[in-house]
Amino acid sequence: MAGLLVLSPISAEYLIGYGESTGRPLELLAGLLILAPLYGTVAVLIREITRRTGRGWPTILLLSAAFGVIQAGLIDQTLFDNEVDADGPDWATQALVTLIPGLGVDAASLLNYVGGHVIWSFAAPIAVVESCAPRIANRRWLGPVGVGVISPGRVHPAVEAFAGGRRTALTQRRRVCTSH
Repeated sequence: MAGLLVLSPISAEYLIGYGESTGRPLELLAGLLILAPLYGTVAVLIREITRRTGRGWPTILLLSAAFGVIQAGLIDQTLFDNEVDADGPDWATQALVTLIPGLGVDAASLLNYVGGHVIWSFAAPIAVVESCAPRIANRRWLGPVGVGVISPGRVHPAVEAFAGGRRTALTQRRRVCTSH
């Protein structure tokens, strides 16, 4: 369980290498204090729900996609960030040629964010950790107390990300409104 709690944020944020903390080990370790609750707790819960209900990989992928929509749409609101930043990371420099009218969502960004969460944040880390412990891969890892402890661990980082996403979205809306 601890391996998944840590591997999920490492896979989701660090292996891609676009963060400013890349190459700074102390910052990367400190970042895990926020990222492990943000990604790791969800990965553990997705895996735990799937295994407790006797389901398999389709459930892991579906729950991962659902969380990807929640994370990118509601929590950090990156799905609605339609500004192109030529100096930003690769995903922020792409023109929004697949913008869905009326929704304010770019289809390519939707696929990128949600697909990224499905693969990098959850499915790959779950597969790696379970393959390292095949004897217990299909069993539950947490008892009721463990689920009760890990579930609220997700709330604080989500609130922080939501607040940051709201500030960014409001700032961008102000820029767009004042530039016309």
